Amino acid sequence: MSNPATAAAENSGKLSWLIHFDTAQNIVWGAMSILTFFYTDYAGIDPVMVG
Repeated sequence: MSNPATAAAENSGKLSWLIHFDTAQNIVWGAMSILTFFYTDYAGIDPVMVG
């Protein structure tokens, strides 16, 4: 069974707002994890302060 948002995108040729939202959410979470890693491991900031 396919995702309704994906099926709608395949039929219309456009991406639905749900796909846009999911993509944006993944970009933000990815950036946050990279920054958290950088701050704690390279900048030496205490993890409590980063959180």
